[in-house]
Formats: sequence, structure tokens, C-alpha cells
Amino acid sequence: MTQSEIPGKGTKMSDTLSRVKESVKRILMYTAEIIASIILLVLVSLPLVFVVPMWIESVVLGTPIGDLAINPVQWFGAHLTFWIEVGLALFSFLLLQAYLVRIDTEEASNE
Repeated sequence: MTQSEIPGKGTKMSDTLSRVKESVKRILMYTAEIIASIILLVLVSLPLVFVVPMWIESVVLGTPIGDLAINPVQWFGAHLTFWIEVGLALFSFLLLQAYLVRIDTEEASNE
């Protein structure tokens, strides 16, 4: 007597395999969403490339503002630093849009 012939045991091997495949697919989709979220976080944080090291140097290490190793205002001047940050924000936005469109088209093709 096989498992599928036992009364009360309505599961077949193919049902079990399909459930395992669905579970693996769901796990892979969740993993892909987590990776996509990390990529999106990095893209959104791109304009902070100067700010975070400056903050660490000044607040955590106690370095005076004029002596910072990473100081774009001292390197480029205030106006150019502003435009560099705006450029990084726009670049980040464009990468983010391209990535989101790519994810959206992949999800549409999977359905």
C-alpha cells in the first residue's frame, strides 16, 4: 500500500514537491527583495558620501572642522560643493529610477 492509497493521507509525492518548490520560490523572492532593498538604500544614500565621513571625524574623533581630512568645502568651495551634492542626488535619483523600472519589468514578466 503506497502513501497515496492510505485513507486520510491525501498527499501525494507530487503535491509535496510542488509545495517545496513554492516554498523555495517564495524564499528566493524574499531574498531578492532584501537585496533590492539594500541596493535601494545604497543608491538613496549616495549624496551622503561626504557627510558621513565628515561627521565621524568631527563628532566621534573630535577633529576641528578646519582640520578634517575629508572636507569638500575646503577642496571645492561652498558653491561647487553644493552643486556636487545636487549632482550626486540627481545621479542617485536616475540610478534609483532605472533600478525600480528594471525590478518592475522583471516582476511583470514573472507573473
